[in-house]
Amino acid sequence: MASGNALDHSWAMTRQPGGPIWEPETEAGPHVLIVDDCVDLCELITELLSLSGYVTAIAGDGATALRLLRDGLRPRMILLDRGVPVLDGLGFLENADRLLEASPSSG
Repeated sequence: MASGNALDHSWAMTRQPGGPIWEPETEAGPHVLIVDDCVDLCELITELLSLSGYVTAIAGDGATALRLLRDGLRPRMILLDRGVPVLDGLGFLENADRLLEASPSSG
């Protein structure tokens, strides 16, 4: 685990009002995917969005965020730090764009 306020970059979590786990079959509410390696910032954004009823998924790097999309997460919005490790923001966008265009459940 990284020290300070940086994420262990393989870490991903989701949070919604009333429960900490993202389950594609049962999840309700508009999703926002946060891709950033700063834990404090992710927690602040999650708290603010949850006050408005949004469900958030957080990934500490672009590769983990792509895995969430491959596993079925279809966010309405993605908040992306271009400088995330492992797979940077631009690399994530190129891959996510192809993945979401090929998905029948996107849109």
